[in-house]
Amino acid sequence: TGSDIKQIQSRNFADAKTLQSLYLRGNKIHDLPDVAFFGASRLQTLDLSDNAIATIESTAFKRLRELKTLLLGSNSLTELQPGVFDDLSDLERLELQQNGLGSIDDRLFQGCHSLTALNVSHNALKTFNVAQFERRWSFDLIDASHNKLSVVRIPPNLRQLVAIGNGIRTVESTATNGSELILLKLAHNKLTSVDEVPVFDKLITLDLSFNRIREFDFRSAARFGKLVLLKLDGNQLESVSNSLTAPITH
Repeated sequence: TGSDIKQIQSRNFADAKTLQSLYLRGNKIHDLPDVAFFGASRLQTLDLSDNAIATIESTAFKRLRELKTLLLGSNSLTELQPGVFDDLSDLERLELQQNGLGSIDDRLFQGCHSLTALNVSHNALKTFNVAQFERRWSFDLIDASHNKLSVVRIPPNLRQLVAIGNGIRTVESTATNGSELILLKLAHNKLTSVDEVPVFDKLITLDLSFNRIREFDFRSAARFGKLVLLKLDGNQLESVSNSLTAPITH
């Protein structure tokens, strides 16, 4: 970490057969060549954050099938090659925040069958298909804050979505039989009503602060049967009403 390493050669780690953790944070690496980590097949943690990586070849992570954590935040990535993560079947946590990504292909994570935490915040994404992560098991957290999103579609297996500081006007749910969502943070967006958020039956925290909501009726909050925290600060509310005929009991 922090050794001014500028380059990784292909097959540099050909003899690193027992290596499980590799920390290269805070260097000056500018690209990852084909089969960059070939041989380090037992690697579980790889930290490449805070470098100058602009290019990752499609086979850079080939055969890293035991890798669980991959940190690529604070680099100079503007695009990702198709198939670059295809071999990472055990990957659980992926960080891509603070790059310059303008788009992410819907098939980019199709090989990441174990992924449960993804950070793509502080990029330049105009669209990001959150619904691509609809799977049979729970997906814990997606952070897509500080991009340029206008729409989010939330799959039923996602537990937490943070999408602060976009231009979101539309929130959709792909759930047909219940949702696992417990936390939804949509502060600093362009929503005009709490009713624009679909019903999520397990939702505990809903942050809609600093949007464009002018009116609020408690009936809107009562739709969420387990809601504990609702944040509406910074909305310049002009009207707060209660059309409920019975008290909220949860």
